[in-house]
Amino acid sequence: MIFSQSPAPRHQPHARGEHAGNTSVLDPPATSWQNTWMIHLRDARQNELPSLSALCLRSKAVWGYDDAFMIACRTELTLVPDELKSTHVQVAERGTIVAGLAQVKVTDTDADLLKLFVEPALLRSGVGSLLFEWATARARSLGAVRMVIEADPGAAAFYERMGACHAGFARSQSIPGRVLPRLLLELDKPASIRPRVGS
Repeated sequence: MIFSQSPAPRHQPHARGEHAGNTSVLDPPATSWQNTWMIHLRDARQNELPSLSALCLRSKAVWGYDDAFMIACRTELTLVPDELKSTHVQVAERGTIVAGLAQVKVTDTDADLLKLFVEPALLRSGVGSLLFEWATARARSLGAVRMVIEADPGAAAFYERMGACHAGFARSQSIPGRVLPRLLLELDKPASIRPRVGS
């Protein structure tokens, strides 16, 4: 998945990628509710898949990865037309600007959060939280009772804050020999009683 398939970067960028404790650049600030009302969610369109893939790469890069790492991730971060039939892709818009996207695949009672990316200029605006809530709602509506998230190490704290629990590690699909935090979210539990790590 992707906020996901990455090893820990060799260095963190000094602006957006730096985080202290369990905070992360994905976390909305306390005033994010003032921004989220302007966000509109809609299904992805086939003709915008190249631009959405480019957004995924820009968002991934905020963690400070070098060019070689980003090239290795390119295939996994690229959306292709067939995925619009086999998965569910949602786009967040702020006015006429694409602010982020999320991709979910449901198989029987299991859901995989394959992608959740936010335009770097709109990180900490609440877009990530809105997309995550859409992903969980869509997964539930399709009969899923749990969601699996293979997270980028820098994004794991965000998913924990959204109620997911650490459940071991998964192999990166892009970087041989690397492992990623694997998280689980129980979708059949009310949000109010799900554990919120670090909150």
